[in-house]
Order: sequence, then structure tokens, then C-alpha cells
Amino acid sequence: MFLGLICRGICPELRTLQVDISMPEADLTLFAKAPHLVPQLQQLSLALSDVQSPGARLLLLGGPLRSLQLTALSLRVAGQNLDTFAAQLCEELRPENQPRLVSLEMHCSRFYDDRSFQAFWSVFLKQLAVGPKIEVFGVSSLDFEGDVLIDLCRLLDQMPLLKDFRVTTYSDCQGSMDELCAFFNSAFRPIRTFGCPMLPYRSRIDLLASVAKNTRLRTLYCHKSTFDMLVVEGGLADAGWLTDVCDLSCTLPEALSKTLERNRRRHEHCRRSCSALVAARKQKKTLMALQQQLVVYIARYMWNTRNLCVWDR
Repeated sequence: MFLGLICRGICPELRTLQVDISMPEADLTLFAKAPHLVPQLQQLSLALSDVQSPGARLLLLGGPLRSLQLTALSLRVAGQNLDTFAAQLCEELRPENQPRLVSLEMHCSRFYDDRSFQAFWSVFLKQLAVGPKIEVFGVSSLDFEGDVLIDLCRLLDQMPLLKDFRVTTYSDCQGSMDELCAFFNSAFRPIRTFGCPMLPYRSRIDLLASVAKNTRLRTLYCHKSTFDMLVVEGGLADAGWLTDVCDLSCTLPEALSKTLERNRRRHEHCRRSCSALVAARKQKKTLMALQQQLVVYIARYMWNTRNLCVWDR
């Protein structure tokens, strides 16, 4: 029904389209032939049960994806011959074909066979080229076989503005996080939101320590088994930047909840002080000997200390 409305041109102002269930083949084909009727569409999220179907290929590989000029794309894919599909999709996602894209999320279902599943990630991460504008990047159900992590870190290095990075694996994944730890250890990363994969205990500890070292992480998505690590190891939570830990299936441990609440209070106290300082100078109530821009610089410096215990008072 909804796609019928699009094809009759009744939704020209549509900006976001999210379809969480696999679309019938007829609907996919219909939508693939009608992108010009949704010229304002910016965010697209689709689930495709068979990427080799004519409708899916027409939509993703036949030109409509380029004509949409999206800012955000999220795909859940399954099917056979996924390595061939991955190579073709990477071509469609090249920066010159998607110059406005700032958010990319990809999920590959382990539905047909492991070999096709592994081939998808191997080709997709090796051949994908992204522009420096990417701020959100997510890969779900990742398999760490071969050079997957090396290719993933190469991609991350092409995203200097990345703020939201989430990676999940299958529960039976036993891979090492050495490459991803090295990525976080090598330089400061502006990531504010991170989805931590399910890994063996020691690998997760090392990864969270690396994240704590070179980020100002505010939101962490993780499995409940990671909560105790945050309490016992303490580095990431005690650093003062982290304010939210998300797992909808359970309640946070009391010690972790108190630490996060303390961090939120610090940030709020700092924010109020910075705002009051700038407002007082702007309204010419104080600091008249200082230029207004200099007061703004002072406030920015203060904001960079919001994780410290001085803001507990």
C-alpha cells in the first residue's frame, strides 16, 4: 500500500524510509522504478532476504541507489553468491556515487551457508571505499576470519569524523582484537558511541582499555556480561567521559549506575558553568577586560575538563 502511494507521487516530501521485514519481490521492483518520486529521501533502511532477486539487484545495483543521493543507508542482506554482490555494492557506494553519505550500517545474515557469509565480509571490507564525511559506521554479525579486522581498521582510518562505531559478532567468535586495539591505541579517535562486540573476556578487557585511552566515549552498547568488566577494571567508566551504557535486556549493576550518574552530574555542572561564563560576558556583566572570543576559548577549555572530579562540587 505504502509503495503504491510512492508510485502515485503522493509522498514527494518523504525523507526517511525504514522497512524492517523483507519486502515482496513485486514491491522491491516497484520501489526501484520510482526513486524520482521521492526526491527528498535521505535515510533508507531495508531488509533483503535474497540479494540476487531481480528486485533487489535493480534497486541496489541498477542505478536507483545513486539517484537517491542518501545521507544514511542501512542494509540487512542475505542470499547466495554474496561475494559477487559485495563487490558490486561497493562500487555503488563509492564516494563519487554517494557524495552525501554520512551514515552506513551493514548486517549480513548467516542464513544460507558460512562460506558465502564469510566471503561477503572479506570482499565488502576489502573493496569498500568511503569518503571522509562518514560519521556513523556499523557492521553487524561480523566474522573475524582472515584479514577482516585488518581491512576494517583500514576503513576506520578513512573516517576522521567518525563519531558512532558499532561492531557485533556471532557468539561463537573467538577472534583476537589485536588490530582493533592497535587502531584505538595509535591516535585519538573522536568516537562518542561504541558498540562492543561479544568476545572472550581478555579480548574485551584489552579492547575497552584501548577505547578508554584515546576516546571520550559517552555511550557504550554492550552485552550484560561486559558490565562487570566496567566495574572491576574501571578504566572506561572512571575516566569520567562515559555517561550511558545500553543493554535493554537487564538492569545495570549499582556500582556502575552510580559511576555513570556521577559522570552525568560532572558534565551538567561543567555545562552550566561554561554557559554562565559566556552569557555573563555577552551581557557585559563581567570580564569586560577580556574580548568576548577569548571568553569563549576559556569556556571551551573548561568544557574539555568536564570529566574531572573538580566538577563533583
